[in-house]
Amino acid sequence: MVTAPARTGPYGQCTEVGTIAQETFVLYDCYVTNGYGNTWTWVRSEEGRSLGWVWDKNLQYGGAGERC
Repeated sequence: MVTAPARTGPYGQCTEVGTIAQETFVLYDCYVTNGYGNTWTWVRSEEGRSLGWVWDKNLQYGGAGERC
């Protein structure tokens, strides 16, 4: 994973709610495909706290494997 913004929704225009640093361990919940055809994954901290939506290009292994 690269340093990436976590957002309120699955679009780059959605509000940034935090930044996840490179090498931070996150849990992948599920993914959605937005109107542009880009996939975004809902991520949680190692402790289970919701962090937000992250563009799959920024995630190791391309994000979640299960659709929301």
